[in-house]
Amino acid sequence: MILLTVIALLINNQQTQALRLFTSSFAIAANNKRRLLHGRPNCRGVELKQQHSLPVSSSSTRFSSASLSLNMQQDSQQLTAVNEEFHGDKKEPVFFGNPEKMIEAKFERCMKSPNVPLLRDFQSYARHLPVRTADLVLYKLDYLVRPEALETLSANIGNRSSLMNGKEVKYLCAPTASGKSASVLPAFLVNEKATHYFYIPFHNNNDRYFQCEPFAFETNDLFIAEFQGAAFMVDCVKRLLDDPFEKQTRVEITKPEALYQNYSEMLQNYLDDKLGKNAVVWFHVDEHGKMIDRKYNAEAAAAFSRGAMSVLTLPNTRVVASYTKAPTEIPAAMMSPNVSRIALVLPPLDLTQVMKRVPELYLNEELISDQDQRRLLASLRFRIAMRVGYYPISYLHIRGDDKVEELVICALINSLSLSLSLVYRLLTC
Repeated sequence: MILLTVIALLINNQQTQALRLFTSSFAIAANNKRRLLHGRPNCRGVELKQQHSLPVSSSSTRFSSASLSLNMQQDSQQLTAVNEEFHGDKKEPVFFGNPEKMIEAKFERCMKSPNVPLLRDFQSYARHLPVRTADLVLYKLDYLVRPEALETLSANIGNRSSLMNGKEVKYLCAPTASGKSASVLPAFLVNEKATHYFYIPFHNNNDRYFQCEPFAFETNDLFIAEFQGAAFMVDCVKRLLDDPFEKQTRVEITKPEALYQNYSEMLQNYLDDKLGKNAVVWFHVDEHGKMIDRKYNAEAAAAFSRGAMSVLTLPNTRVVASYTKAPTEIPAAMMSPNVSRIALVLPPLDLTQVMKRVPELYLNEELISDQDQRRLLASLRFRIAMRVGYYPISYLHIRGDDKVEELVICALINSLSLSLSLVYRLLTC
């Protein structure tokens, strides 16, 4: 019965309710199993009453309808109790949508500071936020994912692993134009504990990024290379906060004889002085694979990159790296006592929001009440989702470009190779 209810909820696009029902039913089953095997009290600290077996007729093995109804009622009461205990009065997350207004509101509330050039006003701060091109400003675009998926990403970035010593570089790895650069800022905005977000790109971003000078270096000493990477990243953070108006910022690599002993301490003192000791800072290191030339002296370049990202892992910071490849120069989780890399899941597109915002794909679902039509609509969603994933997500935000619209929108419509009767039923019901 519970399985049928879960399937019905999924068909009706109620994934959250289905997941809660499925999770809670497992909790009840596990609780009953413990009680029967060990006679222990349930999770609420009260011994459950011994359930009587259902009466079975001598000529049939089917349950009587009265007993079945009573048993289902008892299960429903247990399910409600467990649901309350596991979920409490947790409210559903609100729709995220366009992040620009939320950014400005959080900036005014948490970040604005007359003593830091980047944070003097929102216009200065907004200049460093993620963009793709002059016409594709990522931080101004609607972020079309399910609120639950965004909340999960935000929690995974904000929470530290209990198995680590706190030094974690979490990373997003996905193909080009799949939403990596745009994903961290919305996750920051829905995180109540995070106070500051700083974007540190090393490529793209409408040619506004950091670049080390020289781009390739000669040292073969991996220890020195790692220290040089740490010095480079500290200089990047200082340049970002103190001199944010340069477009392409070239940062010289510190010479070995001028290296400092403890760059983590230097950065911590700098952030405390500029932002206060209560700041919780998110660093988004984008295109980390373009930080330095990896083709020449690859081993030393990997050590340089490792030192650069590791120095950002302070007690009051969270570090997210994004690129088409994983930061393998940093050891995997539990493989190093110092700093480890931890993978994050990129939130998938919410096709419901996509179909509402693309006029060519819009369907008034409120008019679809028949269960068969809802099943057909679910199939239609799946076909569109498979096709949308074939193109860069940014194409969904580009309107007025005839070539792009012809390439993407027409391809999406043509991919719906269902019968005309199906389309007619969906549009005219």
